Amino acid sequence: MFKKGVIIKTNNLRAGLKVNWDYKLIIYFTLFLSGVIIGVLLIKNAGEDFNRFFCDLLVNHVNAKKNNSFLTDFCFALLCLVLLFFINYLCSLSAVGFPFIWLLLTGFGVWCGAVISEFLISFGLKGLGFCLLVQVPCYAITAATLVCCCCEGTKICNNIFFYLFGNCGFVTSKGLLLKEYTLKYALMCSPLILGALLSSICFKMFSGFFTFV
Repeated sequence: MFKKGVIIKTNNLRAGLKVNWDYKLIIYFTLFLSGVIIGVLLIKNAGEDFNRFFCDLLVNHVNAKKNNSFLTDFCFALLCLVLLFFINYLCSLSAVGFPFIWLLLTGFGVWCGAVISEFLISFGLKGLGFCLLVQVPCYAITAATLVCCCCEGTKICNNIFFYLFGNCGFVTSKGLLLKEYTLKYALMCSPLILGALLSSICFKMFSGFFTFV
């Protein structure tokens, strides 16, 4: 798929890890927030049967997690996050992957909005308190990391796209090899460890104060 010696156009590794708050990041944050709003509206306007089904699904998940050890909970949370970001990584290596990156980011926003909205509608302030103490810290770290990775992944998609159509998206100097991009992407995903750890800690600390039936 990649020719030997072909380099992806970008700055060096250290510069690539720096996040500049430009219009692209704002657009991607807007996509995520749009997904959150969509998720809230979906739950708010959903039928009673769907809300009951989704609420039972979330409650069963929470109650099942209470029986897990801290290590099991941490590993499961980290595995889910790694899977999400691995899908984004694969999309970034496709010339036509950027629409799927947008959908992935928006979809994560929809999930966050739907979960928080369901807890609030079904359990009121108790559900909102649970989300703020247990769910939101991990969601916030994951969303911020995903926005940065999606922004970077879209740049690679564009480079591949322009290269395939004979443009200068790929160059042979002052660039980044595929393996170096992979390393940079892995480093950008490092906050996921903190997110999974924080999720497990918050759940063990605060879930005992909430009972959902």
